[in-house]
Amino acid sequence: MTISLQFLGAVRHVTGSKHVLTVNDKRILLDCGMVQGPRKMANKANQYLGVEADSIDAVVLSHAHIDHSGSLPRLVKLGYKGTIHCTDATKDLAGVLLADSAHIQAADAEHLAKHGETFVPPYDMDDVLKTYDRMSGKPYHRTFDVCHGVTCTFLDAGHILGAAFVVLDVDDGKTKKRIVFTGDHGRKGLPVLRDPERLPASDVLITESTYGDRLHATPTDMEAELCEIVNEEARDGGRLLIPAFSVGRTQSVLLYLGKLVREGRIPKQPIYIDSPLSNKATKITSMHPELFDDEMRAISRAGTIRSISTESASSPTSRRASRSTTPRTASSSRHRACARAGASSTT
Repeated sequence: MTISLQFLGAVRHVTGSKHVLTVNDKRILLDCGMVQGPRKMANKANQYLGVEADSIDAVVLSHAHIDHSGSLPRLVKLGYKGTIHCTDATKDLAGVLLADSAHIQAADAEHLAKHGETFVPPYDMDDVLKTYDRMSGKPYHRTFDVCHGVTCTFLDAGHILGAAFVVLDVDDGKTKKRIVFTGDHGRKGLPVLRDPERLPASDVLITESTYGDRLHATPTDMEAELCEIVNEEARDGGRLLIPAFSVGRTQSVLLYLGKLVREGRIPKQPIYIDSPLSNKATKITSMHPELFDDEMRAISRAGTIRSISTESASSPTSRRASRSTTPRTASSSRHRACARAGASSTT
């Protein structure tokens, strides 16, 4: 009769989240993230996951970010036959992120081959489809069985669409323990999604502290800076490029820009989402209004936007259209503000 934890990833570095919970003869994998970093190190880590796939009885996924989900297709390729438990929104989002990951790896292999290097992707699109078929979406707050002696409840973690705190109640026949895995803990007061819920009392807490020593700018500050930058570029006749993560940040920037336009604080002008993945993630976000915060729900109910993806935004009709909108060179302070608005982490 034993309960034990083993940490296989996200230890002394910030990617490749993998943790194994063993309860008697059952093994549960918490997340299965891809390692991102120097090519040789990452390739080795992403080929061999540190655990035999057929030794795992169940997988519980906290959220869809690749550093937490990106090695799931490799696990399936190596023989995992069980269920991958996650929230409904995480299943939707992971489908497009994992497909994008497989596409990037295939493109990398093709590019390296042209330069005389060999790279064997850890998985392909067929593995992604098999992985998606093993994913079982669950609602928040509804307890479900993971395996004998282990139940799970998902709480809202904020962070990105569908992210969850994983609350595991474990009974090995002699001892009962509550183990909470945060995945990535979201911030309060950010746009679009609800704030993270309060963590419950637990016997063991597994959390990752990438930004534990950092103070973030407030959303109000980011909105004001973005307003100033857009107006300055409008006066100068310039064009503004905002580098933004496809999941979370693109949708936040769209909401900020839409709000500034509606309030008359910036001029109305074309907004282009020049990223197929960002467009897909934005559409999936609009499919889950039940996860919106009060402000976003009010905007949706008022009908001031058809969906989060259409707040004056569209894709360029071609790459040539994108290239033709050459931006002015921004000052370093404005560049930093744009980068903060578009690419700051939500953890």
